[in-house]
Amino acid sequence: MGLHDPAATLDYARATYELYLSRKAAKGKGPSVRDLEDCLCDLRYRKEEPGRRRKINDDIIPLSNPDTPDLTGQRLATVVELKLLPMLMDRVDKDHFKIDISPGGQPKNPARLARRLNDLGSSGRRFRLARGKFLGRKLVWFTTEAEADRLTGSCTDATEMATHFCSGLGLGHHLPGTWLALLRIPGSAIQRAGHYRPVFCDAGVHRWFMARSSVPNGINGPWGQTAALKSLADGTTPYDGCPERVSREMTRSHLRNATIGFDLLGRVELNSGSNSASTRLCEDVWTRRR
Repeated sequence: MGLHDPAATLDYARATYELYLSRKAAKGKGPSVRDLEDCLCDLRYRKEEPGRRRKINDDIIPLSNPDTPDLTGQRLATVVELKLLPMLMDRVDKDHFKIDISPGGQPKNPARLARRLNDLGSSGRRFRLARGKFLGRKLVWFTTEAEADRLTGSCTDATEMATHFCSGLGLGHHLPGTWLALLRIPGSAIQRAGHYRPVFCDAGVHRWFMARSSVPNGINGPWGQTAALKSLADGTTPYDGCPERVSREMTRSHLRNATIGFDLLGRVELNSGSNSASTRLCEDVWTRRR
């Protein structure tokens, strides 16, 4: 939270709590994490209009480093659940790749799918975003393609690739059994969609978000920083993961004629977001702020 004026941060927290209390009273029910997350999101994003991107409310907490740096000409990477890919692909690509997902979110034949995608090569694993579809649930959290390639190269066991990415990118919310894919997005599309350095209210109640580097007195640039969850759980210092920024929801118009590349990361085998990781992060943030 330290990137912004403390008074503005307190105003946001107060507005969130007041909205939370009013909704709690209206429902006549006890508190829940989901209720709090809904209040955070509804303050950060203006009321949704069908078929249109949600507008970001920056009246209290302004966008940090908007559209800087210019990402045109670069490639960025984001992780999504595999079950979302058929929903994002246009009809031709969906029929071509035949990613069959069971009702429980698992690929129906994982081994065959992995072989087929591997045989296509990186140039063959590309798709066009379907018309009327949005990439990103309000936001697209992304890192650089170079960082994604570094994570890939540092994984010593291909069967643990999904878990390795969750740890490096601070994705503690993906539970064991979840199948993940890595998307490679043209920087020009993200530039058109609009991007900025994420702040605490973008993360909602995500327990593994870092507003700044774990390095004491580190320099804050235009990129945010993920928490390396394994380092957090092991007690290692520093526990910086990868640089990150966020873009607004992306549509086909932002991509124009460009396509999105994808890799199959596999199945999450271990919950990277252990209680020890989130507890240490909270304790360290509190210690550094006192």
